[in-house]
Amino acid sequence: MYTLTILQFDDQTNNFVHVEPFCTMFSRIEHADLPIDTIESCQYLIERLGSDLISIIFRFSNDADEDDDEEENEKIRWIESLRVKQQYRLCDGDLYLWLH
Repeated sequence: MYTLTILQFDDQTNNFVHVEPFCTMFSRIEHADLPIDTIESCQYLIERLGSDLISIIFRFSNDADEDDDEEENEKIRWIESLRVKQQYRLCDGDLYLWLH
């Protein structure tokens, strides 16, 4: 089992995973918990990690200026467009995704 968690202790710094080098360094991850910046980055991770990936938590920045409903709807539209069987949960702006 290959599990990787990247913690972000300070919500003010907005340090996100840079997906291209991440996928090059960690190409066989089954479970991940990552601070992420965009839906496009989520898509890239899922495509690159492929069939090894079982579950992933995408931790988005909790900016007070963002329209939470619009952002949540964008995440739901993206999840439903995935071409893989999945289950998901949105909680406090973060996306929990299980792939089958």
